[in-house]
Amino acid sequence: MATIVEYNSGKKPLNAYPKRIISPFRPGNCCSGHMVQVGNVHEDERGSCFCYRRCQVCGFTLRHFLPVVPPEQPPRIRSQGRLLPRVGEVA
Repeated sequence: MATIVEYNSGKKPLNAYPKRIISPFRPGNCCSGHMVQVGNVHEDERGSCFCYRRCQVCGFTLRHFLPVVPPEQPPRIRSQGRLLPRVGEVA
């Protein structure tokens, strides 16, 4: 699977989206609170949707794959703040 991210600790991190992104090999302690989406959502050859997420502090970048919800399983809608009926109620 092709990617625009080049992992290289010898080069300075670079965000030249959509052509290329240079990222360190490993995330830093800063990454958990500073990751932002770079660019748009993409679809790979298998049909999986992803976006690039990059740390604003150190430049660590990764592909973030988005979950897929099958169309035949719509999300549950909360009814009066509850997901399931109480014992004795008819659903």
